[in-house]
Amino acid sequence: MSKIPNASEILLTFLRDQAGKESIATIYYQLFSCMTKDHLDKDMQWIKSLHDGTDDYFKETSKLDWFAIWHKQIRQTDYFRDCFKRINAPLLSEEERKEFKFLRHKVYKDGYNKRDEKGFFTEEYQRYLELSTKNKQEFLEDSINGKLDSILWNTIFIDKDNLLFQTFKRVFDEMDYYKI
Repeated sequence: MSKIPNASEILLTFLRDQAGKESIATIYYQLFSCMTKDHLDKDMQWIKSLHDGTDDYFKETSKLDWFAIWHKQIRQTDYFRDCFKRINAPLLSEEERKEFKFLRHKVYKDGYNKRDEKGFFTEEYQRYLELSTKNKQEFLEDSINGKLDSILWNTIFIDKDNLLFQTFKRVFDEMDYYKI
């Protein structure tokens, strides 16, 4: 017996299959691929509840406007979550980098004593640790959630063939078939 697919697998498969025929499907596929499967599954369940008129808040009124309701909420909430770009942001100045290299070389020599007579780290060793920490924090993460939200919202806006709308309807048919 074959495995029952989940909503995110159905959506991504449909979009991947369409990507060869429609370039806008490639954009949708890439965007939805940025989401975790769990997040996408939960969202597809919610969108389907709008479509079916079973959402607790919108109830029957969402049957006609389900896609517009979902499209609008992309702008009003952080639709994408936990998407980051990594930025190389050196925190050490050139002088500190030289000092760090010198101290690292000194600290890793055999017999280096990092503790003073009271058992505390020496000032030199503390400085090495400070520079080492700064050196390891060279990469910063910058959220791109809002940018992805904007790209998705605008892609839907220019989707003259309503590809995503039609794809969602196909996904919902499959979800009904598999009773997801």
